[in-house]
Amino acid sequence: MTQNLRIALCTTLDQLRALAPHWDGLGTYLDAPLGKWRWVLSSAETLPEDARLFVPVVLQGGSPVAVAPLAGSLGQCAALRQIGAAAGEPGDFCYKDAASLRFLVEALAVNRVPLFLRKVPADSPLVTALQAAYRHRALVVLRRRSDCPFIDVEPTEELTVGKLSASLRSDLRRASRRAKRIGAVSVDAHAPATERDLLPVWEDALRVEAAGWKGRRGSALVANPRVGAFYRAYATRACEQGILRILLLKVDSRTAASMVALEAAERLWVLKIGYDESFAKCSPGMLVMEAGLRYAARRGLRSFEFLGAEADWTHRWTDCGRPTCQVYVYPYSLRGAAIVARDAARLAWRQMPRRVHEGGS
Repeated sequence: MTQNLRIALCTTLDQLRALAPHWDGLGTYLDAPLGKWRWVLSSAETLPEDARLFVPVVLQGGSPVAVAPLAGSLGQCAALRQIGAAAGEPGDFCYKDAASLRFLVEALAVNRVPLFLRKVPADSPLVTALQAAYRHRALVVLRRRSDCPFIDVEPTEELTVGKLSASLRSDLRRASRRAKRIGAVSVDAHAPATERDLLPVWEDALRVEAAGWKGRRGSALVANPRVGAFYRAYATRACEQGILRILLLKVDSRTAASMVALEAAERLWVLKIGYDESFAKCSPGMLVMEAGLRYAARRGLRSFEFLGAEADWTHRWTDCGRPTCQVYVYPYSLRGAAIVARDAARLAWRQMPRRVHEGGS
């Protein structure tokens, strides 16, 4: 019954914190921990300086039943964007049921709120709800994004690894033999419960990530203070929730690779994988992936979820992917027209030949 629903707007961190007792009872696509209260609050605390919170909340009897984690930049020519997508992870709104989601997006549509959702599960109910609510009120544009790969996990670790291709299994055996020539190989699976437990394994995982190609390219967490602060804040909160998992692959008592993941909703959600390139000959990134799959199987989980984009290396592990899309909502208004013009100009500029950008002839 929608007559008992009303909209409130959160624009401060204190207002977001006040939602804690109820928010995590709401659902997301696949019930992913991404988009829930701890994830969104950690992102909101580390927004760029020019960003402002704009989080509509549907309340029923004082309790939230739907939330749109959004923020916007100052200025008229700016759409609201989803928060909580720190490194390209897919995002979703949180809601109790279809009625509360419809009420939320209808409120956005009535007020002709422009939106840019960078990466949304293409089969999330959010997409169809936005298209229905904004019909005749806005231009809604969907753009295909790269799939998020996943692996269905079998009930035993032997069957899970057995599903991999023969060439990959052969490479894994070869990598294991090379690692054992260096020294003893082990995998430590950590489930820290407090920040004190987290600190040493977190620092080890960061060091390993920075020792690989991500460190060279400047995409390691230690090289990005804002994104690094987000992940650190969220990792601490995930510890308190009991869902953080950090796997450290050790070769000759030294950490050669790491995996930071979340165990929730009967799935393993992989946030970060890194490896030390001084161990490159034994392919530690592959070995920690295998360890993560075996861990998921031992725990009886349903799937192993890559949260980034599909790539050549992920295709070695799986051809299964969850489709995602970008959602652009341009209201039929002066503001919407201004945003359309700006985005069209940006797209045209990006598609120009390189020599034009560089001033060549």
